[in-house]
Amino acid sequence: MCQNAATITFCTCEPKPSAVHNKNSRRARKDKAVQEVQSYRWSLHKITGVSEQTMDGLLIEPDHAFNGELTAESILKELNTRNCFDFAYEPNDGDSLGIVENGVGKFISFIFESGKWTIGSPNPFTHQVTKFNSGNVRFED
Repeated sequence: MCQNAATITFCTCEPKPSAVHNKNSRRARKDKAVQEVQSYRWSLHKITGVSEQTMDGLLIEPDHAFNGELTAESILKELNTRNCFDFAYEPNDGDSLGIVENGVGKFISFIFESGKWTIGSPNPFTHQVTKFNSGNVRFED
């Protein structure tokens, strides 16, 4: 899947479950190779109050790219150019969007401030956030 020529859509649909096959069959090995294509999940959060967490631990900084073609900057450009969501959504200041690469643990995070998306996220030690929508990232030509 060539992602640099594709537009990104944050889809609320769930992927179709694949059939379960005998693990020793040739078809199961072939299906496993197909399933190894990387997929991404997204979630939207709203700031709902002041955090009650104490300052124990460290923040994990988000990544700046999943690969050479799919970077935080390229996603940010899409977010600020058009509505990338497959549902009616008007972002409000403080809304945050997180994207996670399944099976790898890499993530990129954005926050809506002053009428536009920026790279970043709310501080969990100062803000309480609540997830209000999630789904899969889809790439389309």
